[in-house]
Amino acid sequence: MQFTDFEMGTFFVPADQKMEGFEYGIVELDAIQILEIVDCIDLLAQSFSIPHDMLTRIETTLLPRFDEIRDFLKESSDLLEIPAVLDLEITRLDRDDILYGQNTASITRELEERGYDVITIVGILDYMTFSRL
Repeated sequence: MQFTDFEMGTFFVPADQKMEGFEYGIVELDAIQILEIVDCIDLLAQSFSIPHDMLTRIETTLLPRFDEIRDFLKESSDLLEIPAVLDLEITRLDRDDILYGQNTASITRELEERGYDVITIVGILDYMTFSRL
């Protein structure tokens, strides 16, 4: 994969793509919760109500990385290959962008219609801890 590294149940930001001064954290999620985040990012990218700088970050950083993660999860035909709990490394800025989407009424409604539990993801992401690179 080009935009993410997967090792022992953890999706890492590749070392050569980490930026000094950014804060990184790891959150534990299951595959369905990660797919919810991917869908949220997709919906956010299509939204008219987001700031231009956020759209740029989504299109250049979040979408490519999370599309790879979604493809990896969907292509793993044997669910035994995927641990029940996965770790996902993201930046504080990524987390804030995802929470923006999760807290946007139209996106929340769409995610809930798709069967996702938005409140749980928001709670998990709200309590992440980060450390500066």
